[in-house]
Amino acid sequence: MSSPILSSLSANDNLRSEVTVLRTPPSNLDVWTNTSSSEFVLAECRLAVFLDFTRGADRTPYEPSYEVAAAIALAAHQLNVGDGSIVSEVAETRDCPVKFSVEFFDTQLLEGPSLKQAIELISRRQRQPCAFLGAVRSAVSIPMSILTGVQGYPQLSGFSTSADLDDKNQYPLFGRTIPSDFGNAIPIILYFSKNLNIQHLAVLHVNDEYGNFFAEGLRLAAKEHAPDMIIQTVDIPPPQDITESGIRDAIFLLRETGFNYIFGIMFGNDIFDAVMEEAYDQGIAGDGIHNWFFSDSFNSALINRQIERNSPLHLAYRGVGLLEASGGKAGEPLFDNFQDTLQELKNPDSLEYLSSKIPTNSSLIFDEMFMSPLKSGYISFAYEAAIVAGLAACRAVQDGNLTLDGPTHFEHIKETSFASMSGTVELDGVTGSRDALSTLFKVVNHIEDDVVSDSTMVQFKTVVTGVFQNSTWENSEKYIFNDGTSAIPEDLPVLNTQQNYFNQGLRIGSWAMVAVVLLLSISCIVWTHNYRHKRVVRASQPIFLFMICAGVVICATAIPVNMIDDSVASTRGCDIACNAFPWLLSLGFSIIFAALYTKTYRISLILNSSVRFRRLTVTYRDVLKPMIVHLGANVIVLLIKTILYPLHWE
Repeated sequence: MSSPILSSLSANDNLRSEVTVLRTPPSNLDVWTNTSSSEFVLAECRLAVFLDFTRGADRTPYEPSYEVAAAIALAAHQLNVGDGSIVSEVAETRDCPVKFSVEFFDTQLLEGPSLKQAIELISRRQRQPCAFLGAVRSAVSIPMSILTGVQGYPQLSGFSTSADLDDKNQYPLFGRTIPSDFGNAIPIILYFSKNLNIQHLAVLHVNDEYGNFFAEGLRLAAKEHAPDMIIQTVDIPPPQDITESGIRDAIFLLRETGFNYIFGIMFGNDIFDAVMEEAYDQGIAGDGIHNWFFSDSFNSALINRQIERNSPLHLAYRGVGLLEASGGKAGEPLFDNFQDTLQELKNPDSLEYLSSKIPTNSSLIFDEMFMSPLKSGYISFAYEAAIVAGLAACRAVQDGNLTLDGPTHFEHIKETSFASMSGTVELDGVTGSRDALSTLFKVVNHIEDDVVSDSTMVQFKTVVTGVFQNSTWENSEKYIFNDGTSAIPEDLPVLNTQQNYFNQGLRIGSWAMVAVVLLLSISCIVWTHNYRHKRVVRASQPIFLFMICAGVVICATAIPVNMIDDSVASTRGCDIACNAFPWLLSLGFSIIFAALYTKTYRISLILNSSVRFRRLTVTYRDVLKPMIVHLGANVIVLLIKTILYPLHWE
């Protein structure tokens, strides 16, 4: 723990003042020769690292970026000495003539300061960069990568995920060791659709390159991997333009979707808090029904924070989830070795050297809790970006030619692959972006830490409940939702169904009316049968009177059948009643109509015969034919409908 493991960096810095440095454009390497003998000493590749060491108007130090700086310095040192203890391929750099140094710049998470520093760096006469690492925010990387691409410098990020950066016409030398938003969206959609069975998802995203492309990536991933999923998106202004009314309006639109699952894509603790407080006020957070998940920018948002118990923030943040590309998991040898090696940096010499390189107040790195535990979720990706840049540079000069221009360097970057903490680092041969399916992803559940929480203040702890490996999600722990249980909530509000069953009085009244109809119909049948030989009854044709009465009886029986529901019968009984109702009503009406039609048809035959002064005998068989055809057609239609499209009780 006491040895200064960044010794190669400080030694090279001291050596620089004793040598002659020459750069021959378009090469991005500084060639060092002995001042007296002109003998070759080494070729320097200076890595310009752009991180958000401070955030906000008051430029508050952001500790995760200091951790990342330490990891990148470690990567540069391991490349210099050929230490393959974490990435085995680094051992091949022992004989590499290129040595690496680092220089850090504070982006403040803003485009303007970042571009200003990048322009000043490129315009230097000495100590110009070999490659750029960073930035964190996509909105910063986009203008920077236009500049670095035009000037012939490759730029690698372990943070920026905007899919816009895949456009090689705009950003020809930009690559990344983290998947793009389009790539990140695939495991996220798979988790929601396969693990949580979600078909309705609301997305709240910041209106910038990062948020817009991430939201679009979710839509495209859902279209391919979960075509039944409905995604509704709502945007909020970027941090510099956001207002209370803007947040209020966005939350109102989220509430209007009626969805119970919300995925947030934004950044900044102040914005997270403002959004969650407003969501609580409008009833879509902290109610045990709505569940919030966030993208990678939420990483470390709740670490070491004390929140008042039962406050809106406590209730809203309870059970929130984080879905992100993972830099590794505890218990894996590579990741554990990486963490242990970082802890070795916490010796006076290494910390003093690191402090001298950081452009802002770096007193926090001397705190005993620095990197204990790691707070940056991107630290592995940033470390891997430095390793990719270093391996590619060494492989590009293997033939002894110490000329390394940006395009050549970038081609070797895209070809570099190795096993690391976050999975197999493999970049797309066209875009230079990390392959999402080769990347480790995780879902992190935020729950109350009972050990450090008390009756007045609450602190959250993170629990990794699932890991995405080999294109599938594996659950390692039960996820605890906002209601405090592991039962997966519905993605839509539970409908408060009013069954509106028939009351007893209505049933009795309906049965009474049916009884009256049946009694009258039967009475008419009996009367017709008793007086069938009377002239007036014979003239009315008794067979048709019988048919009309029978049709009325059948129609009347449809009334009690239609009143059957699951309060008086089983689901199977309700299904039978649903299908019987159209049969009874249709056949009853058809018999009545067929009787009237056939009777009219019989009269028509007799009248037409009388016009020709011919005697005609019309038998029942003659008039029953059209009636049978009419009823038969109805029976066929009802039969087909019942077999192919049966009705079911719901």
